[in-house]
Amino acid sequence: MIQAWSLTQPEWTCKIDEGPAGIAYARWSPDSRHILTTSDFQLRLTVWSLVNTACVHVQWPKHASKGVSFTQDGKFAAICTRRDCKDYINLLSCHTWEIMGVFAVDTLDLADIEWSPDDSAIVIWDSPLEYKVLIYSPDGRCLSKYQAYESGLGVKTVSWSPCGQFLAVGSYDQMLRVLNHLTWKTFAEFLHLSTVRAPCYAAVFKEVDEPLQLDMSELCLSDDFIQGNSGVQEPGGEPYPWVNKQFLWFCRSVGVSDERQERNILKILMNMEARGRYMSSLSSKKRGERISPRKDRALRKLSSFVNYDGCGGKAAS
Repeated sequence: MIQAWSLTQPEWTCKIDEGPAGIAYARWSPDSRHILTTSDFQLRLTVWSLVNTACVHVQWPKHASKGVSFTQDGKFAAICTRRDCKDYINLLSCHTWEIMGVFAVDTLDLADIEWSPDDSAIVIWDSPLEYKVLIYSPDGRCLSKYQAYESGLGVKTVSWSPCGQFLAVGSYDQMLRVLNHLTWKTFAEFLHLSTVRAPCYAAVFKEVDEPLQLDMSELCLSDDFIQGNSGVQEPGGEPYPWVNKQFLWFCRSVGVSDERQERNILKILMNMEARGRYMSSLSSKKRGERISPRKDRALRKLSSFVNYDGCGGKAAS
């Protein structure tokens, strides 16, 4: 059973019960007016309206928590289904939840799906047993098929760049391959090393279980930074009071060599992810190594950054 409440109208409540089918997973629609539930054993995916209590069913979804992707504007949804030992993509309108089109895809066991940021393409990839990445147009045309190798475990994860011009494919051979959106060919490859050895341009972060003791006496401001920092503000509107000098070595590794360019350093730290010039990857743990959930979350935050816009290719892990 699923329960929903309104934060603005405390008296409004909602309960969703699939009955004997059960509920394995639930997610919100982009407009927050519908809830999508997947029943046990992937028998059906149901779209529940919170406005008029109507519901729409999609039979045989491929996965419970995966296999559903929405466009950036929230107008369309792509849902993976499987019937007769074949994978299909169902395109639905998020306004009426009518099926706009259905097309089969060339996969043995579809793993997941994701719309491109500009909503012009859909990428799907096969299970780890088969290295296969397929890019489709919304009308069902196969734009490209990518396969780096045939033997061995295949694709581990796929991610679009924020601009939609690059597609990063991480595989079990510890390689990160980047495809361009014009020819869908590989233009950059990065090896995700299990260990970092000197000499290396990587900035290495290590998680410490003990509380971090900061020496506030080492924090200082330069006169140039005080005069030129009036235009750099936090989201709340207040200027940043200081910049930790210990970040200088990190900024030098990404191209800033002048130690007195605190304002440029601050901009790099603020806009590094927003500009879409970097991507992060997390390597699998070694055999026999135990990683707690807390460490796993920390590793994802402190994962390695690699520049894939062709301007240096420096990494920090």
